[in-house]
Amino acid sequence: MAGKLLCVVRIVLVHISEISAILRLLLIYYLYFSKTFIKPGVFYIFMHMMRRKKQDAQKTIALERISTLFKEAESQFKEYPELSRRYMVLATRMAERYKVHLTKDQKRKCCKKCHAYLVQGVNSRIRLQHGILVIRCLECNQLRRLKYK
Repeated sequence: MAGKLLCVVRIVLVHISEISAILRLLLIYYLYFSKTFIKPGVFYIFMHMMRRKKQDAQKTIALERISTLFKEAESQFKEYPELSRRYMVLATRMAERYKVHLTKDQKRKCCKKCHAYLVQGVNSRIRLQHGILVIRCLECNQLRRLKYK
């Protein structure tokens, strides 16, 4: 009993950001030493909740990085178009890896086929046809049709 109380007292003295790691260790400790205290299903749900929080944090970081990649591609387009293409490849891969959706503006500025950063009038052509916005990449002639109101 004294060992259990000692663990609880140590949690109070630790910084708030480290509580989740300590709670995980406590649950493992209780599962190991007292097999009747916590059922394995409860432990699985707790670990799943912690994993979800980690994934949410990773998604927010990925969104920030994608937006900075788009800003860098825009700034480097005139001098180094190949570098801006590389930024687009990295941004789309990051969105796929972390299962994050690009915004509408980001989708319109990136070619799906050749991953070029599209600038209206320079390497892309935009036309309006019967309620459809047609974006043509002039580097690979890929068409993208989007509805508009």
